[in-house]
Amino acid sequence: MLPSIKVSDGARKVSLASLTGKIRIVTLWAEWCAPCLVEARDFAELRKRFANADFDIVAVLTGSIAKLDHADAVARLQKAGAGDLPVLVEEGGGNQIMRRLALDPAVPQAKFGTLPCTLLVDREGRIRGRAHGAPMQAGVQGIDRPSLAGAERVPRVLTQAEKAALLDGKVHSAWASPAGDAFVMALRDGLPR
Repeated sequence: MLPSIKVSDGARKVSLASLTGKIRIVTLWAEWCAPCLVEARDFAELRKRFANADFDIVAVLTGSIAKLDHADAVARLQKAGAGDLPVLVEEGGGNQIMRRLALDPAVPQAKFGTLPCTLLVDREGRIRGRAHGAPMQAGVQGIDRPSLAGAERVPRVLTQAEKAALLDGKVHSAWASPAGDAFVMALRDGLPR
């Protein structure tokens, strides 16, 4: 279940647990996470095409180092090309949501959560699926991608050059693919009740 952690929708504080009544993709993001912003851009496009009375996509800011308020979070997503996403903000740079929902068992050393984290939430607010990281469609020029064959998956901080390469608008996550479209269409058309 989504926890009863308070978030701001810009006009008022609501409980994250109040996200019921629709099937939703809930993307957890932070302003410092370039892959989050790439994924948010792709989710905004999917939302434009597929959201309806029974399906939606929402972005939840958690773990904000800059302690963005709702207006600043919306502005940051607009700058990234994801201004059409509804935004909820864990206020004051809180990280309860990240600590509670974005822990990746494959990365035990990440004690505060791994972003981006994408949640599939049913109509009752139950988390039915969770994915960590933003699977990219193609490699990014200038980003060193060492082979992970036989290596332990260890998160690392991207350099400023790597972040710039991700945010230049040419890179997309796997959500901006025919498979992403098919998955979102299946959600929109309804999960079995």
